[in-house]
Amino acid sequence: MSTKAANPLLTKFVRYSPVVAGALGLLASFLVWTHWQLSPQMLNAWEATTYDWRLQLDDSVSVSPHVLTIGRDVESVQRLGAGVWDRAIFARVIAALGEAGATVVAPDFYFSGQSPTNRGGKLSDDALVAATKSAGGVVYPVVISMRDGEDTRIPPKLHPFLWAAVAKTFPPLVSPIASLKHAHIMGGLYPDLATHAVGLGHIAALSDEDGVYRRVPLYVNVGDQALPSFGLSMVTTFLGVMPDRITVQPGKRITLHDANFPDGKIRDVSVPIDDQGQLLINYAGQWTEGVIPYFSFVDIWDAVQEGRLDELRGVVDGNIVILLPAAIDGDKRQTPLELKAPGGFIHANLVNTILTGQWLHEASPLVWATSTVVLAGFAAWLFLLASSWLGVLIIIVLLIFYVAVVYVSFIAGGVILPVLAPLYAAVLSAGFVISVHNRFILSVFGKFLAPTIVSSIVRSRDGLELGGSKQKITILMSDLRGFTSMCAGLDPQHVVTLLNRYLETMIDIIEDHGGIVNDFMGDAILVTFGAVRSRPDDAQRAVACAVSMQLAMAGVNERNRQDGLPPIYMGIGINTGEVVVGNIGSSKRMKYDVIGSHVNLASRIESNTVAGQVLISESTKHDAASAVLVGKKIEVLAKGFTDPVTIYDVLGVEGAETIMLPRKEQQLTLLREPVPL
Repeated sequence: MSTKAANPLLTKFVRYSPVVAGALGLLASFLVWTHWQLSPQMLNAWEATTYDWRLQLDDSVSVSPHVLTIGRDVESVQRLGAGVWDRAIFARVIAALGEAGATVVAPDFYFSGQSPTNRGGKLSDDALVAATKSAGGVVYPVVISMRDGEDTRIPPKLHPFLWAAVAKTFPPLVSPIASLKHAHIMGGLYPDLATHAVGLGHIAALSDEDGVYRRVPLYVNVGDQALPSFGLSMVTTFLGVMPDRITVQPGKRITLHDANFPDGKIRDVSVPIDDQGQLLINYAGQWTEGVIPYFSFVDIWDAVQEGRLDELRGVVDGNIVILLPAAIDGDKRQTPLELKAPGGFIHANLVNTILTGQWLHEASPLVWATSTVVLAGFAAWLFLLASSWLGVLIIIVLLIFYVAVVYVSFIAGGVILPVLAPLYAAVLSAGFVISVHNRFILSVFGKFLAPTIVSSIVRSRDGLELGGSKQKITILMSDLRGFTSMCAGLDPQHVVTLLNRYLETMIDIIEDHGGIVNDFMGDAILVTFGAVRSRPDDAQRAVACAVSMQLAMAGVNERNRQDGLPPIYMGIGINTGEVVVGNIGSSKRMKYDVIGSHVNLASRIESNTVAGQVLISESTKHDAASAVLVGKKIEVLAKGFTDPVTIYDVLGVEGAETIMLPRKEQQLTLLREPVPL
């Protein structure tokens, strides 16, 4: 296949092939995955932030009418005292809430061991036990520990009553599940409270790596049984779901079978969980906004003391009432919506999420990988189809569209699609396309223009605009002596071989010296130094290049001799001056060129050379300074120039290494007979 036929095929492959786009998408996705493995904490935190933004923008989360909170706030502390309260205070309120019809009362306070005498002693404990028994629907929290490195398989020694109560509230059909988190029960609940509690649950709400509480493990393994969370115990008690009617499928769901809802309907509740049994909480709003109905403990206390039971019944009848500490900074947690919220508020939102069924579904690893590869590949394909600036605009639109899809999927279906990985991979793949595209341009068009010129055009914003600028450069013009007449005696194939061998050798030397080949004119070469990027030693490098070119002709002719081809000889002229550099032509066809009288002068100087000679102008000698060794000074009349032009015969160049042109001694021979001239 010829080069001319192959280039369009290669161009079509690079620009339009979806295979290339898919490969770039896979490469970008792999690099993103690798970066994620190296910096998981940072990237997970960034991805979690995008999840938080979605929660913050979503104001459609509804609140169940059957959940309310009562807080031990600053006003309550001022009225009823600071520090640990007498249990009789809780007993009075819990009993009244039960009498007022609260289905579940869940105090988020620890009641372990006996009360000291200064806080009522046994009388206060008995009062709380009696209130627990009379209320009938009290759920107490259990403190657990899930510290790394701790052997959580061995259960601690607990009071038999507590262990029996804990076992009573576990689903007896659920044995320890390996993927669930393991824990120790750290504190013992007052035994008689455990006996009369309708349910127990752990209060562990684990924060993510960035310290934000987004999920709660609905079950943890304690010894050889599974302990439910505080919030789940409230829900199962409220819906009348017995432990043997609960099934756990890690990575899929927890199913509450035959749940009795307040509207009289009986149905199964399927709660989505991850492999570790954790539920993503769909926060209804900020604690400070009061999205979940809130009452001060002291207000409830006053209603109880004043006998306003009917008023209390109108608030708590048939509902879940959560008592929580609201004035203690140490119990505040950061949620996706705010920096400080009571720990009990997290459990209240867990309860609300389950009762309202507003689930959040995290995308599976397969969805993560697929969305990342597809978006990256699609971005690469679109960029390949468009020009650079249009491609950038298309990629921006594509990324905005994907973010919109992510947001709509979250609002409409609670589906949490990945954001950071797909966007990251799409930008990377687009960058790869730019790199591949530019390299392709350089590799193809670099065969027709100097790579530095192509690179300059690609990088310049107006690289394809017509026009130019004046600048001082050094022009080198070389030509073969007598090549036209020589070609008349050679077949075309030998002419092409001879010329290509010569040009290939010269081009390598020119590029080594930082020169740019602007044009080939048959066997002549037009070279510039300083056209794309001007340097102080442009003239020196041009002369050194010319000397090296002449010295290389010996090797070219040796190869010609071996192939039975005639030797060739070259002359070189060099000039330095101000010319116009830029794109010359029309909007349909243009050429990067140098024009001006100094280009013409370089050509005139070259026409005065003989085989193996290098001639330079006065300006080139001045700019090259002492680095150039010159011989004879010559004045010539150049076509198109009115004044004589001074030129110099170059002997060699000095620098890191001195190189000299070979000089032939002229041998004078006496003619036997006079020759008329």
